[in-house]
Amino acid sequence: MMIPLKQVLIPFLVLLGTVAFLYHRFYLSFAGFLSAVVASIVLFAVIIIYLLGLFDRISVVKTQRGPYTYYYRQMQGPYHLIVQDFMRLFTPEQNSLLAEDPGVEYMGLYWDDPRTLKLPGTCRGTIGFAFSSQASPESVSAVKMVKLPKIVLPRWGAVEASMRVRTNLAYAVAAMRLPSRVFEHVKDLLLHEKRLASPVYEIGARGITAYGFAVEGADAIDGLVPSGHQRRGKNKAD
Repeated sequence: MMIPLKQVLIPFLVLLGTVAFLYHRFYLSFAGFLSAVVASIVLFAVIIIYLLGLFDRISVVKTQRGPYTYYYRQMQGPYHLIVQDFMRLFTPEQNSLLAEDPGVEYMGLYWDDPRTLKLPGTCRGTIGFAFSSQASPESVSAVKMVKLPKIVLPRWGAVEASMRVRTNLAYAVAAMRLPSRVFEHVKDLLLHEKRLASPVYEIGARGITAYGFAVEGADAIDGLVPSGHQRRGKNKAD
């Protein structure tokens, strides 16, 4: 369950207000008042660090994904904005239904590295929902109402790094922490010498998000490659 940061900020402001009231009502010493304020700020900082997952353990594993029926849309722009734009295609009720369905996972394929582009707004992404065979008929109906194209993705092997997310801002932290860990692990296993899928993908649901690379069965996503895109790791002899 996502925790809006405003639900943390409001109690913090109430706490500071309580400290100020006690200082005024019972004439606490200035040193006592200052100590209470500092303690409140430290407590608030610890809570924020916990909610953002800044020091949470990252799990890196070799795993299997799929098969999925993938409903998607090809989009372009800053990645954090195109994900929001995609979610706006659905009503709040539909988003809630899809988020709670154990057979449905959000899945984004990110084809470009924003750090290497002169115009980050030109980043290309394939954004959608991955449906397993356990998805409910209600979820299938909800996504069909938006009339998205779909493709069947067969099973593939991947290296993934994952972490828990407790608030929406934690997804930004995950985007900074997880891809680099996947790169490190792939390099350590010398998997970079094999043919890798071009995009880093993000997949997750119900409080867990993962970033990964397909290292076996990478051709599963060939049907989603944007026009003119060159696959990373493809040997010249291929």
